[in-house]
Amino acid sequence: MESHAEERSIDPEAFKKLAHFERRALLISADSRLCLEPSDKVYWLKLRKKRYLGYQRNKEVGQWRARVYHGGRYIFLNIGFADEGPKPQGRKHYTFREAVDVTTRFADDPDSMPRDRRTDRYPAFRLIASPIGSELTVLKIVSLYLASLEGRTSRGYLANLYRSFNRHIIPDLGNTLCDELTVPQIRAWFADLDVAPVRLSDPLVRVPGGPLFSEDQAEERQARELANRVMINFRSLMNFAWHDGLISGYERPWMRVRPYRVARRKIKRGLSQDECGDLVRSCPRDLKYLVLAALFTGARLPELRTLKRSAFDFTSGSLLVYSTKVRRARRVILSFEAIDFFEFLSLTLKPDDFLLRKDDGEPWAVGEHTHMFRQACLAAGIDRHVVFHDLRHTYASHQIMAGVSPFVIAEQLGHRDCNELYRTYGHVSTSFTRQQIRSLTPTYVLGEEPLNAVAKRHEYLAAYRRKPTGPMPVHIWFGQVADWSKPVY
Repeated sequence: MESHAEERSIDPEAFKKLAHFERRALLISADSRLCLEPSDKVYWLKLRKKRYLGYQRNKEVGQWRARVYHGGRYIFLNIGFADEGPKPQGRKHYTFREAVDVTTRFADDPDSMPRDRRTDRYPAFRLIASPIGSELTVLKIVSLYLASLEGRTSRGYLANLYRSFNRHIIPDLGNTLCDELTVPQIRAWFADLDVAPVRLSDPLVRVPGGPLFSEDQAEERQARELANRVMINFRSLMNFAWHDGLISGYERPWMRVRPYRVARRKIKRGLSQDECGDLVRSCPRDLKYLVLAALFTGARLPELRTLKRSAFDFTSGSLLVYSTKVRRARRVILSFEAIDFFEFLSLTLKPDDFLLRKDDGEPWAVGEHTHMFRQACLAAGIDRHVVFHDLRHTYASHQIMAGVSPFVIAEQLGHRDCNELYRTYGHVSTSFTRQQIRSLTPTYVLGEEPLNAVAKRHEYLAAYRRKPTGPMPVHIWFGQVADWSKPVY
């Protein structure tokens, strides 16, 4: 049997490409599971909609896991050991049928399972230490700051704060009194931050619109960005205490420590108008509606997934969008094309129905669009690194290139002011910049006729240099150059 397992060694990537009945046949018995390679990844088998049974094993023993959709997100359960390989003492072992039964019970009533065996999408919202005594330490401010954010921000952002505080701030500065913080102490802590960048798969990584970095340079750049984010969280924490009067005095040493200078901020990727058309034509119907809604409104994906029919107002031609990021609503004004699109979507819907749904009538769940969107981008010939959020950048870039006021665009996107708009979405295409400068800049010397001759000559020379079609005509190079020695043209 061992030789047979070695002949049919299957890794998780090959397992995904198998048909459903083949994957089930590999997991159903202890002998067939020996063909699966030991891996950190899970071999998932779909039991029914939004309900999965997973198998994962190291070199010795395998374990069953369950993944079900509950409360708007996927939750996981560690079922227990599988019935092949060595049997650990005192632990129950589950066959395939028993693991399926546990997954079914977990999907029907998730709260019935022990909490210590459940692993939710986000980590536990707790600190690694608790404040002791009445002294105002950094740890005590951390607990007050996190308590003030409960219910006011998203779970994902709150989980990132817990992770940042537990990993980088509490171990080094948690027991320090706030009044005793000094600039050299904060600067030394910031310089010693142990932030591990994500390993890059490609030896050379091109930042869109930026220079070509080697792997070491890109990792160093990413590590500095991560360290800057930790410093931003620390500054927000201490400014919260300072504004609430917990820390007295005007000296704020945490504001005098400068973050790292990053070589260049990554430019957001925006699609051209032709690329948008190709993408829409490559999408299936349900994904096409989601993509068009993002292009028409510039809304984030979580905002689009939760849109109800009542959010669309045909009379005012607007869409009421509730932001899951900043926890406030805004009204997005729609173009005539967008009004007709949302009117079509809302023809047969009730006020409480979701406006954007899949073909089966169910609302979009977290991550369900990812594979479909990637396949649509590949079919349209678009860069594989483009993600759905880049449609928001596309909306902002197209509005800027159309001459819409930055104040209007910032209001449409839900920004408080134009600073974020200029910093994040202010990039425009080189061709648009060229057209704006050459059409709107006033002339001081040349008249209309000489200016047209210069424009014609430049267009011919630019096209010739991009694709030479023979020797350069002399009259093009010298014949139409204006005589700048004359006072007036």
